[in-house]
Amino acid sequence: MPPPGSHSAPLHLAAREPQNVSTRQTLEHLSRLPFRVRRSLLLVGFHIGRRFGYLAASPAEALRISVALHIPLKNALKIAGEAMFHDLMFAVEWLALKNRTPAGLFRDARAVRITDHEIVQWASEQKAVILATLHMASYATSLAKLLYAHFPGRQVVIVRSKSITEDERQALAKLAMIGVQAEYLFLDRPETFLDLVRLVKRGAVLVTLVDLPHEYGRSCEVDLFWQRASIAIGVADLSALCGAPIVLFRTVSKVLGDEIIVDSVIEIGVMTAAKRQNAADTIARFINAAVRAAPAQWHMWDRLPEYSVPAPCA
Repeated sequence: MPPPGSHSAPLHLAAREPQNVSTRQTLEHLSRLPFRVRRSLLLVGFHIGRRFGYLAASPAEALRISVALHIPLKNALKIAGEAMFHDLMFAVEWLALKNRTPAGLFRDARAVRITDHEIVQWASEQKAVILATLHMASYATSLAKLLYAHFPGRQVVIVRSKSITEDERQALAKLAMIGVQAEYLFLDRPETFLDLVRLVKRGAVLVTLVDLPHEYGRSCEVDLFWQRASIAIGVADLSALCGAPIVLFRTVSKVLGDEIIVDSVIEIGVMTAAKRQNAADTIARFINAAVRAAPAQWHMWDRLPEYSVPAPCA
């Protein structure tokens, strides 16, 4: 296993992938359509399903949302219902990466708007850089746009903790066809972790997630939704080892288009306990602000209890 604290959060195909075969087939068909067409049809189908009682919001999830955000249960039920739609849209967009033609993906990218171009341009000029986001919105198309528009020709490394699926394999192949040379790296051995450090130092762009609980490596105790919680903070150690700034960004998804928003940049330098805690606090503020702004677009509500175990930051 990697050294303690070195584990960076893995990027998954989907937070909650549909298990129903007919739903999966429907999403496959939709994913082959143009960006706005597939999303509009998905929204119509979702509302029809809700109307006939096929897509009822989970009361347990609504209760978690209500408690976490300090809002009435009635409002939380609405958010939980909207979250089901965003889970489906998330899955459709990942499937689109493998099912759309390269020309189709380029057309889809026109519906993605990148804010904070100056920061993104600065990040693209760094020899080593970490692009860090969270399980939020339909970031597949946005991530593809960000990488091919601002990091052309750069090797992209995506950290994984388990074998990739055939869908992901095909998505990587399609990304290569639009100029994004991405690969998955499994951190299952110390030498694999060292390979990751060497790759990033040489100029590879590391893509990771920063909103996972303590089980994903070294953790820090932070304020998350007005409560003490613990989040994995291995990304800070990678930043220090590689001399790579961490660019925190999020995607906001709507039916007609997505927006990529850069929240902040973390530069660690020489690691100390105080710097690790400061990085954890910055990431926690990033998560809090993003989720409060668009709670239905966060895909981790079902895992919220996993954050509740406090962990020292050392």
